Amino acid sequence: MPSTLYIFLDLNQWIYLSRDYHGRLQRKGHSGIASALLEKVHNDEVRIPLGTVHFLEHLQNENPARRERLAEVFELYSRGWCFASWSDICDFEVRQALEHVFDGLAPARPTVFGRGFMFTTSAKGREILSKDQTRESVALFTAVSAQPGALFDLLTTTIDANHKEQKTSTANLSSENARASEDLRMRRRQCSREEYRHAQHATYTLQHEKVLVQQLALMHRSIQDFLALGGKGLSRFWSDVPSINADCELTAYRDRQWSRQIQPNDVRDLAQLAIAVPYCDAVVVEKFWKRAITETGLGQKYRTGVFCDLAELLPYLESERKPKW
Repeated sequence: MPSTLYIFLDLNQWIYLSRDYHGRLQRKGHSGIASALLEKVHNDEVRIPLGTVHFLEHLQNENPARRERLAEVFELYSRGWCFASWSDICDFEVRQALEHVFDGLAPARPTVFGRGFMFTTSAKGREILSKDQTRESVALFTAVSAQPGALFDLLTTTIDANHKEQKTSTANLSSENARASEDLRMRRRQCSREEYRHAQHATYTLQHEKVLVQQLALMHRSIQDFLALGGKGLSRFWSDVPSINADCELTAYRDRQWSRQIQPNDVRDLAQLAIAVPYCDAVVVEKFWKRAITETGLGQKYRTGVFCDLAELLPYLESERKPKW
């Protein structure tokens, strides 16, 4: 029996899917896609997971009717399947990569997909919840979050009094991230590609120092042993951490496109694609990210189908493919 395929759709593709489902086509070529895809979802041939970024972007829409229509499609097509948080996935990958480098153990895959919107909560988020709630109540809420209709209820039960403030706060944060990224790439403009990657890998080492130190201690090693891998060894290490590798290559590609200004949404796009490209069977994204995934070789490396139009997805789903794993 063929394995179930995991498909990532960016928010715009979800919106186009919603318009087809509700009889408001975005493009002529999208006619019938919603019904054909829904059949595959119901047969569990395809799973279309959602992540925290999808939920945040959904809430940016100030029109309650539009939010409700999209929430209905989220519920129907995701069937509650969600991505784990990037921080949890990345911590697991780093620990596995250390065991591979120092002990020769084959890396295992992280648990990337699960049911219920609570599955998207990071370990740190769960820790915060446990301070205010009993273990039993958190377990009950987690179970309830995976029930049919729970996601729709979450996304349509909105406190409109704070909605504009939330939207403004999110937009300001995205703009600040874009400005900081623009400033950083300008300071790195004279770097060669190799120098750029070394700088990125040094940044990842600092960002993940805590988990590196913890895991190395369990292996009776130190951060000095890690740094002793040298520049080339550290580059190989981070290139073998799937989500970090995807983030690094896509960020580097974006930063080399000097005719394109860094966009406020880039940080959210990168956070999603860092997980989706290595672990989904196919992604449907905007044209810029399709070029980036293709030209960096990430699509080929991770055997991921890369598309920028829903109309391209159905032929892919009907084609014969080798299993991703």
